[in-house]
Amino acid sequence: MSEQFEESPVHFGSHSRNGVYLGLDATQVTIVGSGAGVFVLCCMVSGTVPDPMRILGLGLVVLLVSLGVGVPRFADQTIPRWMRIIGSRLIRGTRNHLVYLRKFDEEGHTMDTHQPPTAQLRDPLDPLFLRDVKGRLKLGAPQRLSLGGSEADNLVIYEGPRRIAFIYDPRRGTGTVVARTRSTKALDLESDEAASQRVESFSRLLNGASSVQGLLGMQFGDQGRKVSGSKILEYYDERIQVAGSGAGDEINVFADQSYRDLITTASSSYIHETWVAFIFSRGHSGIERSVKKKGGGVAGFFDAVLDKLSALEDMIDECGAHVTEWHSPRSISEVIRVAFDPQASTVLTDRRGDFAGVAVASAGPMAVDDRQWDHLRTDTGFHRVYRVMEWPRQRAELGFMQNLILTGGHRQTVTIMMMLKDQEKAYREIDSQKADWETTHKTHVKMKKMFSRRQAKELEDIENREEELVAGHAAYTLGAFVTVSSESLADLEADCAAMSGGASNAKTELRALYGQQLTGFIAGALPLARGHIGH
Repeated sequence: MSEQFEESPVHFGSHSRNGVYLGLDATQVTIVGSGAGVFVLCCMVSGTVPDPMRILGLGLVVLLVSLGVGVPRFADQTIPRWMRIIGSRLIRGTRNHLVYLRKFDEEGHTMDTHQPPTAQLRDPLDPLFLRDVKGRLKLGAPQRLSLGGSEADNLVIYEGPRRIAFIYDPRRGTGTVVARTRSTKALDLESDEAASQRVESFSRLLNGASSVQGLLGMQFGDQGRKVSGSKILEYYDERIQVAGSGAGDEINVFADQSYRDLITTASSSYIHETWVAFIFSRGHSGIERSVKKKGGGVAGFFDAVLDKLSALEDMIDECGAHVTEWHSPRSISEVIRVAFDPQASTVLTDRRGDFAGVAVASAGPMAVDDRQWDHLRTDTGFHRVYRVMEWPRQRAELGFMQNLILTGGHRQTVTIMMMLKDQEKAYREIDSQKADWETTHKTHVKMKKMFSRRQAKELEDIENREEELVAGHAAYTLGAFVTVSSESLADLEADCAAMSGGASNAKTELRALYGQQLTGFIAGALPLARGHIGH
């Protein structure tokens, strides 16, 4: 198995810069084409006016401006894109939307969230407590998330059977469920054969997920956080019970007691919280029929998604991980709350029973300061969000992402967003990229430019993607975000420098989301599967 894996190395294509024509996207082509059209028009009418040089000069200025605006890129963003980002920030600044403060009424309750009625507080562990006589799901009033005045403030959370949280976006008609996952198998400690089998299992997960009706994509997340010593001891005792005899003090009573004393004296410890978020579309043709059979509406949509959870659990189990639970409204709110308020992590992990987690009304931040260009400030944290722009260009080694996830000394959240593509659309995109590459190549030949290795690599990446589609692999849009969080701005700069070193070891290139830190934070630090919004 290991020899077979070596013969088929895993690799990522380089960051695509193909466009509509000569590497320019549609907006750039429109701007440059308009400038060229104005210049040609000026040349045509210059012979019919008394002062032709003024008309020619005007046309030349328009052409130069269109080239200066439409062609260059800065930080891999076009100037029109930068203009939209800057314009959006200016508009938000004039409306005082760059700073968010949670509003409270006279009694100290939040004014921007909806509280569920007391009548809905029944035992959700009973799978029939929300069903009518026909077996159709009946949901209570939703609770709205307040996420610092961002575009995700329209999200609401419903509670279903087994306390499963359903995060619904009424504007786009999407619903998200989040699984808390855990893996007791370290990939770098396994044999080459076992590691390659897990990679193949993950490949089967991606192909299997593409056949799940209504599924738009998945978000895989790993959030570093601090937990109390009692939480670590609780997990330690749990693993002893799972192992049965021959564990804990049965192996070495002195080592067992020393470990317990060490954890007891430590105020907190650093762990990794992992999750997988699945986002579904209510309007997807594959799930629409099932939604109608279940009564329609959000309840029917949620019920149709519940039918698919068992299959999704089985897919995750094959990859060496397992679903410990599907997040409830309170537990998913805790993950969101810790992202905005890192110092609250240790306190929240000590909550047990019905008090575990936090209320949806308290999930969001108390304050957000988005006035800075390259970082975001929330309740007790300073954050900087990066996007992975380049993956390893050569053969990717197994476990290369651990250099990002396990970078010690600071708190970071690493998420990977994988959005499904329609097969026919993926083929059309490849045809368009090949046509653009061919046009660019012919233009370079006419200009007598040397054929570069970079051009050859771009064509090779396009052909590899086409071969994968022909071989039957599912088509995904891949994106990844890295969020670094610290307690002070000075610590943030130091931690980001350490993260840059980890990215270098992982052979990836990170780029800060300048001017888009709040949007990037919602996409990269929260388990809401929002990475597909705005790309």
